[in-house]
Amino acid sequence: MSLFDEQFMEQYNLMPEYSISALFVDTTMYLPAITNAMIHTTEQREMGGSYITITRPARAIMSKLRAEKVPMADIYFIDCISYTVGGKGVISDNVVNLESPTVLETILLKVDWAYRQIRTPKSFVLLDSVNVLSIYNKKRILKEFLHVFINRLRSRDIFAILLSIGHELDGEMEEMLRLNCDETVDLRKQ
Repeated sequence: MSLFDEQFMEQYNLMPEYSISALFVDTTMYLPAITNAMIHTTEQREMGGSYITITRPARAIMSKLRAEKVPMADIYFIDCISYTVGGKGVISDNVVNLESPTVLETILLKVDWAYRQIRTPKSFVLLDSVNVLSIYNKKRILKEFLHVFINRLRSRDIFAILLSIGHELDGEMEEMLRLNCDETVDLRKQ
């Protein structure tokens, strides 16, 4: 187990079951972060849920998770980026392909759809990632979306991780996440 894996596990275990957590990681730790988050959430906490892909297409994320043997039977992918980059969306019962990461209301609707599909008693949402979402949306609109999104998840007792990669996130956006999320886990090197 790497030092990052140990640090991640230590912090993950401190996240309450129904919390909304902002997770900040370095770009080099992006793949270990999503792999660890998904393994521990699906196996340790036995949750099904939705994975909102904005950083990479669902096809790439699913391939990585399969390679790491992450159970995906009760995971629903909301792919916000495949069509934007000119790729093909995944045709599957557990994947929804959106036209663009700018359709924030549709993301909310599709998270609601995924929530109704999940068979486990407890559910999660992983948003990958806030800083890539900020590339496609104006700051004020994104802050409003995140406020509604976080509180909607909180009202349903959904465990959530909002991932932010590197040090590129606008200071005002980072502060908004720290204020609205229940937990803040910063695993970036200073």
